[in-house]
Amino acid sequence: MTGTFEHTFSKRYPKTPEQQSWGKFQGQPPLGDIVDQALSEISEGEQFRRLPEWNQGILLSMACFMIDKANDIYHADWRGNYWGLYIVGSRARGDATPDSDLDLLSVGTFYRDLEFRDRYDDEDDVFDRCDVVRPDELPDEYNVGEVDRKYLIRAVPRVEGALPIDLSIVDLTFTDDTLDDFKDTLDVDSNGEPLPRLPLVELIIPNQLELKP
Repeated sequence: MTGTFEHTFSKRYPKTPEQQSWGKFQGQPPLGDIVDQALSEISEGEQFRRLPEWNQGILLSMACFMIDKANDIYHADWRGNYWGLYIVGSRARGDATPDSDLDLLSVGTFYRDLEFRDRYDDEDDVFDRCDVVRPDELPDEYNVGEVDRKYLIRAVPRVEGALPIDLSIVDLTFTDDTLDDFKDTLDVDSNGEPLPRLPLVELIIPNQLELKP
């Protein structure tokens, strides 16, 4: 799908030339090649190209961050992780105005990496040049089972012409649901139909993988 980067990590990739020279990484492409492919594919999306330049940069930064964390060679519990990043709301429905906020959804196994959830709103990292607030958690009726769903982050840019971002987090670490379960049966309307969402990044790390690269 144009504008979407999908990747299954069947192995880990070296991040630096020094790592690339290690025996276990010999012959494997560096992570930068995977990132470049992702950014190229995301940038082809029609909805992506409609966004202000600053918001485009934020989405690409978020994609880079997710891919880097997914590939983390020092991660203690690497198997069975999955992360997705989507445009939702009015832009996914096709009824946005040029100044509509950018609503994003990120779903995954965040508690397998405790830093991941918090570092989204590190002003020195993804949301640079933003005023970041954490609004109250959404009401219980918006939660699905043990899913912890909230508008975790609202990022208001200090950049002229840029759009505010509302980022909603869905954590499925403890539900035993897969990313496909979420899309097909959890993130649905009252009729059981999947809610509108435009995928940007979907990363899968299968359970059966060994921990070594």
